Amino acid sequence: MKKWFAFLLLGGFPGHAQLPQLPLDSTSGKITYAGTVRATGVGPAVLYARAARWLAAVGAAGVHADSVRGLLAAFLPRPFATGESFPTATAFPTATAKRTYSVMVPARATLWWAVQLRVADGRVAYVLTDFATQAYSAAEAADGPPKAAQMRLAPAEPYLERSNQLYYTRQGQPKPYTVHLLQAIAQQAVFQVRSLTQALGTGPS
Repeated sequence: MKKWFAFLLLGGFPGHAQLPQLPLDSTSGKITYAGTVRATGVGPAVLYARAARWLAAVGAAGVHADSVRGLLAAFLPRPFATGESFPTATAFPTATAKRTYSVMVPARATLWWAVQLRVADGRVAYVLTDFATQAYSAAEAADGPPKAAQMRLAPAEPYLERSNQLYYTRQGQPKPYTVHLLQAIAQQAVFQVRSLTQALGTGPS
């Protein structure tokens, strides 16, 4: 039987950045949020239509709909600030000439995750999982077409491993990208469940 760990915010050890403790599915080992939104007295057809409208409203991509079985599945992207910056050349005209300066611009990336909804009479079960990060953000599209490396998706779970020196220092402190990614996952999960609950017109259980 799958176990779900409750979402907690932990302060951690002194000198370490505050990281959310994300719920892990004991079977797959993936970051997973699961639960049920109840709507007593609301039929499955109405709930299915509300859930489908919610997916459209939040900008879901790759929506798969199976109304016969009451299933909806999709992917959700959201940009997030990485806590890092990169230099960019910016021209400022003066009275006599244009001068170019190097300006530090906050870097952004994209968080992706899968949404699975199962509609039944009076309730909708949800699962948010398969969280992944993408170095490219649509907010940076003006900087030119993305490179192939920017479009690759990297699973979020390795960012939980303090022994991984790609994402943590030798002292075990999370690097800025790690902090902002894990915080973005926790914040988006809470926000999306609240948003779904409001769209269905009921409270979670």
